[in-house]
Amino acid sequence: MAADAAKKGAPGPKRARRSPEERRILNARMLGLVFCAAGFAVIAIGWAAMSRVTCVDCQMPYLLSAGATGVALAVLGVGLLLLAEIRAARHHLVALLRRPGAAAPTVAPPGSASKPAASNG
Repeated sequence: MAADAAKKGAPGPKRARRSPEERRILNARMLGLVFCAAGFAVIAIGWAAMSRVTCVDCQMPYLLSAGATGVALAVLGVGLLLLAEIRAARHHLVALLRRPGAAAPTVAPPGSASKPAASNG
């Protein structure tokens, strides 16, 4: 019992604070997922409402309003996810280039180049 009380009062391991760029990437990913889920939910709601109507002409408003809105939300969500991935790749590349020695490629001296492979002729 005393050990459990000590564990509750003891601070846990501290997490490193995220940079503003990392928070922006995480927020874009979350918002993209929310928009995708909302798009599919709107499509499902429109489908459910449309299935209650038997007249094909009466189903068109549901198809146009809910279907178009759902597809637009899903496309917007996928766009946000792509934008977040591009930002994450750029952030990773900038972090690699800021490390000392990472930007300088290793080049072999001029005389030590290997011979080209023989052709199959």
